[in-house]
Amino acid sequence: MPNLIHSPGRLPTVIPTTPNPGRYAQQSGGGRGNHNIHSHVASHGGAALRSVNRLFGIDLARIGEMSDLELAEFADRAKRMKDLQQILPILEQHFEALIQGQLEYEQFVQRILKAGTTAAKQIDKAVLDAWLADQGYRSHLQHLNQEAHRKIGIMRAEQQSQQALGELNFQTTLQLIAMKHRRAERKEQERIPIARTKMMVDNLQANQQKRRMELLTHGTQGAHGRGIGWFDRMVNWFGR
Repeated sequence: MPNLIHSPGRLPTVIPTTPNPGRYAQQSGGGRGNHNIHSHVASHGGAALRSVNRLFGIDLARIGEMSDLELAEFADRAKRMKDLQQILPILEQHFEALIQGQLEYEQFVQRILKAGTTAAKQIDKAVLDAWLADQGYRSHLQHLNQEAHRKIGIMRAEQQSQQALGELNFQTTLQLIAMKHRRAERKEQERIPIARTKMMVDNLQANQQKRRMELLTHGTQGAHGRGIGWFDRMVNWFGR
């Protein structure tokens, strides 16, 4: 920021900020800014001088020419470095924990990947074996199904043949039974008149024998004195 200089009875004078720290230090009373101080050894440092400047940010050849502000930067850096030195043991523990933890984590991942890969191969093989077994079993079932259909076809053909033969035998049996019934009916029809005639003849003979005994015992008038009736005349007619 610009510096304000107060003078009695005058307005404040504004002194602009200059980019030259030495000049600012001389105007503000801080530092000497002597540009005539230099190192005779540094001028012969060569590569070593450049290495120190590159690695540590320390330009030994310009130290005598630096302003107080530039030199104060070394103090700031040194202070920060001292603060850093105090926490370096803690940081070392943290970093070692991070590094060791990362190592163990990577080793853990490697072990799990190895175990997982081995298990995955075994699982894949088990899945393949199960699939092959399933395919084999399906083929077995298909073969059994075909064999069952073939045998069922044979059984149905045999059953149809037996059924046709059974139906033929059944029809033949029905015809034979019907013929037997018809013959029995004819025989019965033929037997009925003969039996009826025989029964009439037997009855007539029995009555004739009964009447004869009555005639021989009681005479023509019979036991009740009624004489020979129409039945006696019929019996006598059949007895001729």
